[in-house]
Amino acid sequence: MAAVDPLFAQWLQAQADHVVVTDAAGLARWAATAVTTTRTTSIATKAAAQTEAARQLAFLSRGPFAIDVHEFASTDWLASIGLVVTISNDELGYADGVDVFVLGVESDTSTGISAVIVLRPLKGLS
Repeated sequence: MAAVDPLFAQWLQAQADHVVVTDAAGLARWAATAVTTTRTTSIATKAAAQTEAARQLAFLSRGPFAIDVHEFASTDWLASIGLVVTISNDELGYADGVDVFVLGVESDTSTGISAVIVLRPLKGLS
């Protein structure tokens, strides 16, 4: 078994810093049924964590949502699970670029194709 670098091991065992971001309009709209999400990442600074939290909150407050599944000729999607990404693709109807939340990925390394499951805001219904 390979040895783990002591500094890396210490980093893995360190306490996580937490950033809480709330949306007053969302809380007023959904009250006790509002959803709280928690995500532990390797974001290094509190400022970067606040920026990412604000970005995810801005996306998630735009519901209602549809779940879409798209196939891409790439197997590099696993790191995107749990993130908001922008997809620009004329064939998918995302010509202007659409921010989506990546829910899951099923990659087939033999074909090099990934099925990417995303959460997309419905237009005109929020």
